[in-house]
Amino acid sequence: MIAISSLLSRDRILLEGAGPVSPEAAVTAVVGLLRTNPHVISWEKLASGLSVGEKAPCAALRGCEFAVCIPHVRTDAVSGMVMGMGRFVEGVRFEGCPVPVRYIFCIGLPPAMNADYLAVVGLLTRFLRSPGREMELQQAESAEHVLEILVRFQAGI
Repeated sequence: MIAISSLLSRDRILLEGAGPVSPEAAVTAVVGLLRTNPHVISWEKLASGLSVGEKAPCAALRGCEFAVCIPHVRTDAVSGMVMGMGRFVEGVRFEGCPVPVRYIFCIGLPPAMNADYLAVVGLLTRFLRSPGREMELQQAESAEHVLEILVRFQAGI
């Protein structure tokens, strides 16, 4: 499985600012983190594929009071999997989602990396379903700490 540390770096993690934010602004901010990723071949094509419209890919996790949104695109606009993460502790209200979205993960991947994508999404879902782990992520004070928490979880620590 692909390592979280190879997908995320501190400059690909957004810890929200003050005040409420619209779904479009939240996703655009997270997608923007990918602009300088060396695996991005066509920024415009990637950004277009990750934009959310009426039906954002959001899901309320069973037993959780928040949701996660994972805009993703299989595209030749990237030469390897790329991921940006946004944490919105106050939550972002997406239409059709019964609870606020606390985490947004934007992922671009070449079509051949579908298995890696599914493994990463499975890892993130398992992590976020663990109340103690998710609380640790929610309270992280820096992007470095967020990355450390996710890497430790993937390593089984």
